[in-house]
Amino acid sequence: MSEEPGGFSRMPFLVTIVQAVESFPALLKRIEQLAVAGKLDAAASEARKAIALQPSAPEGHYWLGRIALKQGKTEEAGASLTKASALKPAPALAKTITELLAKLPKETTPKPEPAKPALPPSPLTIAEYKAQLVAIPAGSFLMGSPDTAPDRKPVHKVTLAAFKLGRTPVTVGMFQEFCKATNRKMPDPPAWGWIPDHPMVNVSWTEAKAMADWASLRLPTEAEWEYAAQGDQPSPIFPWGDVYKDELVWSSMKEQRDKTAPVSRSTNIFVNAYGLTDMAGNVFQWCADWYGADYYTSSPDENPQGPEKGTDRILRGASWYSYTTSTSHRVAGRAWSFPGKGGDSDGFRLAQ
Repeated sequence: MSEEPGGFSRMPFLVTIVQAVESFPALLKRIEQLAVAGKLDAAASEARKAIALQPSAPEGHYWLGRIALKQGKTEEAGASLTKASALKPAPALAKTITELLAKLPKETTPKPEPAKPALPPSPLTIAEYKAQLVAIPAGSFLMGSPDTAPDRKPVHKVTLAAFKLGRTPVTVGMFQEFCKATNRKMPDPPAWGWIPDHPMVNVSWTEAKAMADWASLRLPTEAEWEYAAQGDQPSPIFPWGDVYKDELVWSSMKEQRDKTAPVSRSTNIFVNAYGLTDMAGNVFQWCADWYGADYYTSSPDENPQGPEKGTDRILRGASWYSYTTSTSHRVAGRAWSFPGKGGDSDGFRLAQ
């Protein structure tokens, strides 16, 4: 037997380790004795030792939860007992755990967070896109904003007929289908290349209109887009409410994004009451209307179509690149550009 410096041998040390592992049942017995004797703090301390010794065993978590319940620590009791239950205890212990959990106040019983419903797959063909069109009911809303840019004033009531709108912006895969069917050349790709489930970019209003005609669909009017973006809420500032939230949009006030994102993703996305996504962020979206800075002063009350003529077309919705201010993310936000030009933050969605 070899000796360590100071005269200690290796073997007894190893034996001590083995004995510590084998002492788990004895440790549980001691916890029970302390608990029965009313020494709850000491029992809880021993229960934590048992958990550290065998974290995947349900017994230590059970005892810690049971002791916490006796101490009136309902949140700790609920967490420990729920953990013990998840570790598949023997039937008798499982029954006891269930009975103890039933004694907890309902509001303190830990509940798993409800899973967010998975979004449908990104539409990569026009057939898939049409199958996912969202029905927007007829109705009236207040269009514009009283406290931002002058071209968003005055706030005025608009009434619209029912229509349908794409759940997402048009994807690269869809536009590739259009180009193949019409013998068109794809626009120059963005820096990150063409990714089928990302929104189409570098597309002009003219190209977006051409695809809409080919698909027997159309671009939404500016009024339709804003009405849909409100998501059946009374004049929200942003699609989700009145406070900007970085986690609900593919854009950021904290750091600049470097490209678009899949239209059906699990993070940084908001789904409004109509089921629409990316009504702020990811890509700006072309609308059918010409841009008019003073159009709201003379806009008709029903189904406005925009000015009869103009130089630029309307874009709505902000983009991955909109990181310097939250103004563009507002439901009432307006942008515009020359219809023959497209950029890597410009896309579109289609209506019916």
